[in-house]
Formats: sequence, C-alpha cells, structure tokens
Amino acid sequence: MSEELDPSPEYIKAFNNGYLIQKHEPELMKKILSGNETNEKLKALKAGQQQYEREKLLKELEEARNKQKNNDRER
Repeated sequence: MSEELDPSPEYIKAFNNGYLIQKHEPELMKKILSGNETNEKLKALKAGQQQYEREKLLKELEEARNKQKNNDRER
C-alpha cells in the first residue's frame, strides 16, 4: 500500500521504462512480460505499459470526438 503512495525510485524508473518500451517497442514488451515472474520491477514495467495504453486510448477517443464535431459542423 505504501508503495502506491510513495513509490521507490527503482519503481518509478521501471514504470517509466515500461511506458517507453510499450510506446516504441510493443513487441519487445510482450516478450519481457511473457515470463511468469512477478517481481516488483516487472510489476512496474506492466504498470507503465498500462498507463501508455490508457493515454493512447484517451487520445484516440478525443480525436474521434473532434472528428465527429467537425462532421456535425459541416452538415
């Protein structure tokens, strides 16, 4: 619980690495996370991966909304 409130520098580094790997090399991320290990660094990598995917989805939704607004204005 305390790690969620005050993550260690190692956790933050692994989280950021997970975010960047997912952004630039998603296939590599799949390979990294395909193991059954559940150590803290892998948990942080996975959390970074999930954060990137959430932000990517939100961006796609915002783009779709903007496109819909533009289409409505043209009518």
